Amino acid sequence: MHFPIVWPLAIAALAVGLSACQPTSTTGRQQLSVGKAEPKLAALLDCQLGDKEAPVRVVTFLPVSNACQDVIGEYLVTVARKFPSVYQVRILAMKSPEAKEIMRANGIRCAAVMINGKTTFDVGGEDGKFILEGPMDPQDVARALAAAGGEATGGKAPDLPKPPELPNIENMPKKRIP
Repeated sequence: MHFPIVWPLAIAALAVGLSACQPTSTTGRQQLSVGKAEPKLAALLDCQLGDKEAPVRVVTFLPVSNACQDVIGEYLVTVARKFPSVYQVRILAMKSPEAKEIMRANGIRCAAVMINGKTTFDVGGEDGKFILEGPMDPQDVARALAAAGGEATGGKAPDLPKPPELPNIENMPKKRIP
């Protein structure tokens, strides 16, 4: 006589047991990294690369937790390590208190590369005016570094390594100066 009452309870218990055996969803951190490269710059946060007395001082504000701007940071690290007497580089996580303070003081709202205190450059030529904020072309970063290096060394700037090429860079919305 207890059969009609027990059967629905058994089915409910079985359903709960089966649902408990399903794979759980991943955490937010795991979801960020699925199919994407792991951030490589975290170990270099707030390190000074290059000589203290290097005439070209670079401070970069990057979203280091998601690897979307790592190519820019890695290029800057390469330049500072190859030419430490000319280039000093600091990488700051753009969400850190220090980065937020510097960014706020300079009117910067997103990822940026600041070279000798500025993010706006005119290196001449048809495409020579640009801003190193937001989506950045590594070619522009290299041109700004070369110009600053030339100024600092009286025109004897070192030959910088070729910057990485990003796929579909021509479709990237870059900030340009009119």
